[in-house]
Amino acid sequence: MKVRNLKLFAVLLTALTLIGCDQGRPTLVKTRVRIVNAAPSFAQLWYQREHSTSEQQEALSFKAVTTHDYDVDTYDFYVYHKRVATQAILNTWTWVKELVADQNYTFVLAEAAGQVSPQVVQYSPKLANSTDTQIVVMHAAENVPGIDVYVQPTGTGIAGATPRGTVSFLGQIAPKTLVGGDYEITLTAAGDPSNVLYAAGAVTLAAGVTNVLVIASEAGQGTAAISIIGAQDSSFVLYAANATSGVRAINLANDGAARDIAVNHEYTPPLLPAIPFGTVTSYVNVPVNAALPITVTPVGNPGVLELDTTLSAPPGTLSTAMIAGPAGTLTAQVVIDDRRRITSEAKLRFFNGANQFTTATEIVLAPPGTDQSTLLALTSLSAPALTDYLYATPGEVDLYFREISTNTVRAGPIHVNLVEGGIYGVLALNGPDTATVSVVFTDDTP
Repeated sequence: MKVRNLKLFAVLLTALTLIGCDQGRPTLVKTRVRIVNAAPSFAQLWYQREHSTSEQQEALSFKAVTTHDYDVDTYDFYVYHKRVATQAILNTWTWVKELVADQNYTFVLAEAAGQVSPQVVQYSPKLANSTDTQIVVMHAAENVPGIDVYVQPTGTGIAGATPRGTVSFLGQIAPKTLVGGDYEITLTAAGDPSNVLYAAGAVTLAAGVTNVLVIASEAGQGTAAISIIGAQDSSFVLYAANATSGVRAINLANDGAARDIAVNHEYTPPLLPAIPFGTVTSYVNVPVNAALPITVTPVGNPGVLELDTTLSAPPGTLSTAMIAGPAGTLTAQVVIDDRRRITSEAKLRFFNGANQFTTATEIVLAPPGTDQSTLLALTSLSAPALTDYLYATPGEVDLYFREISTNTVRAGPIHVNLVEGGIYGVLALNGPDTATVSVVFTDDTP
């Protein structure tokens, strides 16, 4: 055989050997893993499988659910707590878990005594009948005592019913099989069905689905004490049927006059009467409504509608409505508030009502004695507008307001002490002259 033919034969033999190996190699079995962030004292948590791999860390906000399909194997899992502004790692929690075939997993990142406590929920996703659904319950609401869990067909109530199980903090109720359909979830104090802690309206538990129901503490985020996170392919957060919605308002109308605010066009009396300029009201309950009518009028003069709009008022939430603009043609900017106290962070929200300036105003946090002109701004904002929450390292700082284009200081230094878990509203208003702003603090006093 010629040398060229020998080389060709060798190549073909190698290729056939590789094909044979691939055909004989077993298909890797995968299993599904979900991660649920039920730790309310952290701004967010970062999740990663295998610390040394190239897999990216994944940010999880509170009550978020993420899903991954992993090969059956044993892995190290990691959760990181990072400072928001710098992304410096403050804490790390880790656990080892073998993922086996025919099982699915939900890792619940619960919180206990200020630390993340990862809990593993394991279950078989296979159901005997195609019409069945499955529930697993995990209690992740710290400071909530033992709970009886009822899952009843819609409209039947719990009178005379047997709970699906009893669960204490960090405990689980093993998988229960039901017929797929619409159900109502009720939580009562253990052994006392008259002490209802939570009663949700109808929720669909679809056939063929395992619903991991995580009882979570809201920790002051909104109006509700607890919620249920449904971890499945279409995850959800379920509030009690009687959960309320709350709203507050800040009056930044250009003319500086007080305003009345009414909802559902109910003017006598208005829900928020005679709101002084430059002040933030307390929260008041409003009807839960995806499009709640809200109107703004001069004080005592409901015949003049300066603003007639709607705002979203979801159950369990708190909102702030900032009213601003020229008299007669006011506008509203509405944000959902988050009243959780955050570990290792101070939260600020910047309201800019200093409309005498045509350029944006920026806010600077400077360590005492530092030249502010060398520092980057925390954020910048034109008037009238407001920011989402901004996070800052707790401690003593000097607060400055600067013109964005020239670094001209409009206010400051204002010495403040930002404490861990603090929530601060920082309001900029037109100052006593055309070159300065006045600063008002709301919420916590820095």
